[in-house]
Amino acid sequence: LISDVALGFIAFSIGSEFRLEELKKTGKQATVIGIVQALIATLFVDLALYVVHIIMPDKLSLPQLITLGAIATATAPAATLMVVRQYKAKGPVTDTLLPVVAIDDAVALIAFGISVAVAKIIGSTGNVDILSVIISPVIEIIGGLLFGAVLGFILSALIKWFAGRGNRLSVAIAMVCLCVGISGICGFSSLLACMAMGAIF
Repeated sequence: LISDVALGFIAFSIGSEFRLEELKKTGKQATVIGIVQALIATLFVDLALYVVHIIMPDKLSLPQLITLGAIATATAPAATLMVVRQYKAKGPVTDTLLPVVAIDDAVALIAFGISVAVAKIIGSTGNVDILSVIISPVIEIIGGLLFGAVLGFILSALIKWFAGRGNRLSVAIAMVCLCVGISGICGFSSLLACMAMGAIF
């Protein structure tokens, strides 16, 4: 629970870097860089692991290969965010970097959900309900984004009622915890939900 909430705060911080005026300037660049570098990482890891699979098929199965390739898209956003905050970096590189990190994480979550679904289909020996395997990641991704967006609007409305910085911080912390908790219960991606909440807020 503690690590989930900590990741929720990181995702919220990254989501809050999606400012419309900055996205208008760097949005196209950030989107292309984020998606291309994440998918190329997956492709190269999948190809390398496929060679290992051909050489040693008993050591690495095809479903494991696909899942590990999807994990390769993920980066550690906390390190990037902390370095930028520590040095108070500001400029065109930073303005492009933060949306790239956020888009990269979103692509990683989507790629992982799809890859696990494909791995389940390939690895199943018996009957597998393909429809439920496909619908599950879609619900996790789209449900997380929609739920996070709704909480972002609620958080924006709640913040207007509180004047003090401490009170506003308490409301934000409570909303992130609520977002992570309910996402876990409903089967949504808590990271995407917190990222969407931060972006809307």
